[in-house]
Amino acid sequence: MFEDVKPERTRAQQLLDLTDRELNRYSICRALSEADGFERDVSDELARRLKRPAQPDKRLIPTGILGSRALELYANRGERALLDTATATKGAELKFTEPGEFPVIELLRKVAVVAALGATIVPGLRGDVTLPRQTGTVTGAWVPESPTADVSPSNPTLDGVPLQPKMLTALTSYSRKLLRQAAKAVDAWVALDMIKAFGVELDRAAINGAGANNEPRGVLNTSGIGSVTLGANGGVPSYDTFVDMEFTMGAAHADLGALGWITTSKTRQRMRKSAQISAATGVPVWSRGQVLDYTARASENVPQNLTKGTATACHGILFGNWADVLMADWGAIEVLTDPYALKRRADIEVTSYWLVDLNVRHAASFVACKDALP
Repeated sequence: MFEDVKPERTRAQQLLDLTDRELNRYSICRALSEADGFERDVSDELARRLKRPAQPDKRLIPTGILGSRALELYANRGERALLDTATATKGAELKFTEPGEFPVIELLRKVAVVAALGATIVPGLRGDVTLPRQTGTVTGAWVPESPTADVSPSNPTLDGVPLQPKMLTALTSYSRKLLRQAAKAVDAWVALDMIKAFGVELDRAAINGAGANNEPRGVLNTSGIGSVTLGANGGVPSYDTFVDMEFTMGAAHADLGALGWITTSKTRQRMRKSAQISAATGVPVWSRGQVLDYTARASENVPQNLTKGTATACHGILFGNWADVLMADWGAIEVLTDPYALKRRADIEVTSYWLVDLNVRHAASFVACKDALP
């Protein structure tokens, strides 16, 4: 899941001023199942600040838990057996092992890396937002003493970077029998699984979102980013590939900020086996989590099916200033528990919603190689 970009102040704290102790105290289970209490107060306060009507069956969950220690707390929470003995006929028969609050061994998910590399979180929005961006600057000129002609005027120019809420949603259901007979936090486990899935999907969209069909546009599909190619039908990436991508960033005056690499696990494997300059150096391209002194991360959210000429299984490599990725958040993840929609099946339906958007401040802050064949 997301790692904190600014550990000293999470998104939930920016919106609600929650302390770390309060975030660790927060329980998704209680938020979904109890009518009163701390979690209900948090939901009501979120609704008030976001100017949304309070509804009995809807809970607003602070998106700050995506980057807080609360997820670890939920994942690791468990309970002790009532008796501590393993000897048959001498107490083992009386031992009870209660299920942990989350009894399911968690799925191995795709790694979310964009926020961890320093993406800029824009929290607590209400309406559509357009961030002003400078596109041109005043120019200087050298003139002689007592010039006979005026200097030609010049002006800075501006455009805007729009952020408009797009709906990310998930729907599932569970039976009342499961709720009664399974571990006591099955409802919270379902909600937490939705939230983690949201984090992975937002990361995928930040990397390769299509910018169509209600989906934000990701870096790989942003017009104007730099490009390094390896061949008419793709090619094997090498040390030169990464050096050329770094040069492309520098030539665009953009090689500053939260610089880092994102690529696939297969490309990482190839680079760990490839020498920087020659085999004689003994130093691989990818070493100690870095390439060319910049942090390097691998994620299966990077596409591995790009097309170049006759090659249809090209991998992507991205280099950029990840602080120029804007992740806009309209306040909270909404979880709506509906015990009536599927009442004839004796099922409980759960729907979650998250209003988010993505954009980049400068296309030149990113360079892509889309035809790597590792």
